[in-house]
Amino acid sequence: MVDKNNIKTNESTTADSIGGARDLLNQIYLGFCHGLKPLMISYFDAIDDILFEMAEKAGSDKKQKLYFESLKSIRIHKFNVLSSFLGSIKQVFNLFEEKEFEYFEEKVTTATKTTDSDTAPFDKNDVDEKLTQNSLIHKFEISYKDQLFIFDRQFSELISSSLRPHFVPVGPYVIVSMFAKSIRLLHLDLNIKLILYKHFELTVMTKIKGLYQQINQQFIDSKTVADVLPRSSTAYSAKGTKHVPKVIATPKMTASSRFTIDEKTIIKELNSLYQELFNDKKKDNEVTPLVIQKALMVQLERIQLNDNRRANHHDVDTINLMTMLFQLIAEDENIPESIQKVVVKLQIPYLKAAIKDKEFLGDKHHPAKKLLEFIAKTSIGWSMKLDADMEFINNINITVNSIVEKKNLTTAFFDSVLKNYQEFIKIQKNDFEKEQERIKIKEMGRNKIAYAMKTVDALLTLKLENVTMPAEIKSIVLGPWKNLLSLLLVRYSNTSKKYLRMVTFIDDLIKVVESKQFNLIIKTNIEKLLEIYQEGLELVAYNGDELIKRKNNFKQSLLKIHKLDEDSKNKLIEENELLNKVKTKTYGKIPKSFNQSEESTKTIIPDFKGFSKEDVKLLEMFKLGIWAEFPRPNNSPVKAQLSWISPSSGKYIFVNSRGLKVTDKNLKQLVSGLKDDSIILLD
Repeated sequence: MVDKNNIKTNESTTADSIGGARDLLNQIYLGFCHGLKPLMISYFDAIDDILFEMAEKAGSDKKQKLYFESLKSIRIHKFNVLSSFLGSIKQVFNLFEEKEFEYFEEKVTTATKTTDSDTAPFDKNDVDEKLTQNSLIHKFEISYKDQLFIFDRQFSELISSSLRPHFVPVGPYVIVSMFAKSIRLLHLDLNIKLILYKHFELTVMTKIKGLYQQINQQFIDSKTVADVLPRSSTAYSAKGTKHVPKVIATPKMTASSRFTIDEKTIIKELNSLYQELFNDKKKDNEVTPLVIQKALMVQLERIQLNDNRRANHHDVDTINLMTMLFQLIAEDENIPESIQKVVVKLQIPYLKAAIKDKEFLGDKHHPAKKLLEFIAKTSIGWSMKLDADMEFINNINITVNSIVEKKNLTTAFFDSVLKNYQEFIKIQKNDFEKEQERIKIKEMGRNKIAYAMKTVDALLTLKLENVTMPAEIKSIVLGPWKNLLSLLLVRYSNTSKKYLRMVTFIDDLIKVVESKQFNLIIKTNIEKLLEIYQEGLELVAYNGDELIKRKNNFKQSLLKIHKLDEDSKNKLIEENELLNKVKTKTYGKIPKSFNQSEESTKTIIPDFKGFSKEDVKLLEMFKLGIWAEFPRPNNSPVKAQLSWISPSSGKYIFVNSRGLKVTDKNLKQLVSGLKDDSIILLD
């Protein structure tokens, strides 16, 4: 017989456990966010000092200008960077709770993108930055490995789901990736970005140990600890008092390490893969970096299915990043296909070296990486016609084969190969040097445009996140306006007045779309937007009928959002509503303050001389008794009622429900406040 009471009790316990886990996760999120915010503020203060000092010590005017411009850019845009960083914490915890572990899926605003060639999937700067991120993540996963092992168990139990190390929402992978996502908003030279990463390591990553101890304590102190955590993580005395262990011992051979594909196995699979792909001449033309990556991952997945062993996520990252390095060469149309086919043979030996040496990818001065870059650079513009005796292509083959055949791929060996190749280039008569210089200049321009578009993508993603915007308005932002911002970045900088003015347009547009103001105020703000919109379109060569058409379409779209028609009947109704039927919230009657007489309040007629018709309409809305909301520094807005208009100064006096003065405003301040939404009339 089934005990119904017992079933009910179990259901209740399960619900309590889920609720307790959710509460605990929320507490961890709040504590983690609260702890990271001051670290990031201190970080920006430190970067400010560092870049200023580097600018003062710069050996050339060019370098000094770069440092000062970067410093200015960070100062102007750091609020957006910090907002993006802190917003990412919330996003990660929400996704974690939903067991969606793709925390940092690329969001690219591609409303107007029609072909894959509009922007390259990645460029050299992308790869170098990702290599830096990977190195930083790996370094601190090792530094905090004991604590991360505990977190892996704690967070797994919290959502009743097995986790991989980089799924832990407070781990180095998440923190570094949040930082990488946020600084995409800064349009900086790669070398400046690498400085940012280095000091992020010193001022943030080295100081999260305290946050980890706090989170561990939150797990232990939680009322749901018995339901949520493994029993071994909490001990109890005979009296039932909870004892907190300082560190949960990590076994030498953890459960996860027993089920990890070791480096020897990966290298064995790489050797087998090389034999399969490159010893068959029929497959030579089909082998690309992506083919190698896919084939290797298929092999590793087979091992996972057969032996229940999973590749370490750092090794997977290494495979992906190495693929990107070689894909750069494979996609470079300036490097002849015959040389690309030879160079792609290096992908497997390079992978073997990187799997063995965990510092390989993170070291930008590693001779193996310098060799690959130098081969690619010196191959640009090569042709059979200019290399009639085949001296250049033969040396490329000799260099590649020497690496392929070497079993022990040490740093010293790569250094020797690099020096030999450099010596060859010095004595080589390079008839395609002019072509290389021409292509270099062309590529610099193309890369500048692509990089600007990526910065704008990141900016628009941040600003449009959590904003509900009609499709026709969104297509304007992601179409002409995105192109305009990219153009301004290329021509000027992200600190120029023109660029910042057009960025502010997006903020103002969002305010208008979400505005709950009176219709007349909304219309006034729309007119202001139209002026900047026309100015922006003219900068990207719109004029004549096309400009008028786009401007009218934009205006109609904005009016449609707020159901504002342009015909005279609706205009009359609207004006009557605004001027004659202004309603107030019933916060209380007009207090009799300042001892004013009834006659004085009746006979005061404000002087609107010098104001436009639109401004007068706004001012006429301020009738005695109307309530408004005013902002206060570092505090919530305050509501106040128009009680009196001073006959001597013409100031409008606003009081609270107790009759105490809150503020006074002159006519200009009232108009300005309505237009910038700092004063809200309460309908």
